[in-house]
Parts: sequence; structure tokens; C-alpha cells
Amino acid sequence: MSRYKIISVQRSVTPQGAQDDNWYCYVIANENNTIIGYRAGSHHEAKKAAEECVRQMNDKYSGRDRDSVSRPAFLNELPFA
Repeated sequence: MSRYKIISVQRSVTPQGAQDDNWYCYVIANENNTIIGYRAGSHHEAKKAAEECVRQMNDKYSGRDRDSVSRPAFLNELPFA
């Protein structure tokens, strides 16, 4: 799977009912998927949040996220495993 990257981080309108009035919309994409997220705070905070999402997704889909991979229970009982 191709790697995700940040496409944009732009100022956004405040969602109805939100108390903070400083919102940003970030767009993350690869060849097949586009993800749109929103974050309250500064542009820097929104960009950092998007960077963290990209890092986590790229780790997960590249196989580096080994915490999500587990062995079948029966393999733990084999003497040579």
C-alpha cells in the first residue's frame, strides 16, 4: 500500500456548538484513500496532529506496527515455537 502524506492544513469554520473558535481542517491521502480531519488549536497543533496520524497509518500499513500482530494461541504451546 502506498504511503499516506499530508495534502493540506487549512483554517476551517468552527463546528456548531464548539466552544473553541480556532479550527483547522487537514487532508491526508495516498493513492487510494483520502481522510479529512478537524482539529481545534493553532495551525502548528493541527499540523502536528496530522503528522502523527500519517506516522501511525504508515507504520500500521507498512507492517512496522508489530503490537497489532499476534500469534495464534496454539503456536505459543509448541516446544519449537
